[in-house]
Amino acid sequence: MALSRIQKAQIAADAINAAKLGTVLNVDIADGQITTTHINASAAIAATKIAGLATSATTDTTNASNIGSGTIANARLDTGTAANKLVVLDGSGKIPAVDGSLLTGVESFTKSASDPTISTNPSTGVGTEWVNTTSGEIYICTDATAGANVWTNVGAGTGDIAPISTSQGTQYGFLGGGYGSAAIGLNIQKFSLTSDANATDYGADLSTSKSYAGGHQNFFYGYTAGGQHPSTGVQINVIDKFPFASSTTASDVGDIAAGANDQFAAASSTTYGYMAGGVGSPVYDGTNQIAKFSFTSDGNSSDVGNLINQRYRSSGNSHIDGGYGYHSAGSRYSGSWAWDNTIQKYAFASDGNAVDVADLTIGRENPAGCDSTTYGYQAGGQNPPAVDRIEKHQFTTTNNSTDVGNLLGTLSYGAGVSSTTYGYFCGGYWGSPSNVIQKYSYSSDGNSTDVGDILSAMYECAGIHQ
Repeated sequence: MALSRIQKAQIAADAINAAKLGTVLNVDIADGQITTTHINASAAIAATKIAGLATSATTDTTNASNIGSGTIANARLDTGTAANKLVVLDGSGKIPAVDGSLLTGVESFTKSASDPTISTNPSTGVGTEWVNTTSGEIYICTDATAGANVWTNVGAGTGDIAPISTSQGTQYGFLGGGYGSAAIGLNIQKFSLTSDANATDYGADLSTSKSYAGGHQNFFYGYTAGGQHPSTGVQINVIDKFPFASSTTASDVGDIAAGANDQFAAASSTTYGYMAGGVGSPVYDGTNQIAKFSFTSDGNSSDVGNLINQRYRSSGNSHIDGGYGYHSAGSRYSGSWAWDNTIQKYAFASDGNAVDVADLTIGRENPAGCDSTTYGYQAGGQNPPAVDRIEKHQFTTTNNSTDVGNLLGTLSYGAGVSSTTYGYFCGGYWGSPSNVIQKYSYSSDGNSTDVGDILSAMYECAGIHQ
């Protein structure tokens, strides 16, 4: 009886070979029927016979989509922190050291145990963030002016870091030039605004001897503009500049526009020094010129406007926050002497003429001007004779000035220096020169007090503050 099929057990292991089988097609082998147990360990199967594998075992051209599992060693990968490299986390799961400039979409900030200061100059400029890790306060730089930066508190606390307005000083008062019992026209001296004490020598001189000069300042430098020689009376058109940070002889950095060389009303914005009025031609007639010179670049002054009248021996105030300079008092001789009581103001933001905004209690010449943040002060002066009154006018109104106190005596030709809390009247003259530094309070109206002495009795000097 014939068998219906040939059974594996009836065929000898070496009875069938390729010559006897012929060609075995894919369709003759069911999927999954050939396993590793059916393949001889020494069999050489060409890579071309297995779909998806590289043609050579020594290359990495294998299609990555055919690798579905397993681990590829780091050594087999192109890793590093340079361009076109794979970045590998370290054993702690951290990114290796990478140049921060290569990271995008990440906002950086500075962490410090203390607050920034006005001299903290951020390399990234406006918008730089600063976090105080002690207090938790957060600051943003809103004005990146070297040495005078503004850091605005954007955290839960208060207290922005910003320079004090140059309308007032916080460290020292300076006196430049002058006239008196000693040859002090070249001298620069300074005194403390934080404690009562005598003045000391700054340690360097002006470029030329002068009296009746105007005093100006920005954050870093003091200026004495114009004046006249203490001995000869010859007018001087030099603008002197000296640094607050070191005792360095003042430099001649420019000339004053003709017509306002001395006895003018000085005022300072953050960027310009202003001179309003002054000695004219003829001398006693005065001038109505308003001129300014730049703090940011050395150079000559230029004529930028006019006062409402011609005056000299007048007094100046600076209201930087409000954006105005002020001219008060003064005199003029036109057949007879006239002493002015008008208070005029002119804008810092745009060149132009002054306008009359108020009146002093009396007309006079040579009062010493000082500035709080809200009031302009005039102390002493003469119409003649000399007076001892201290009066103030509010910057933001057109109200007239009011008498709020008295100097230690009747004095004219003194120098005014402003701090954040006090006005100072230095030196002066009536009958003889004075060597007294006296101050009066901004917070409470009242008389001045003697707080120290200048180097020698003098008058007609320029008052400057840092």
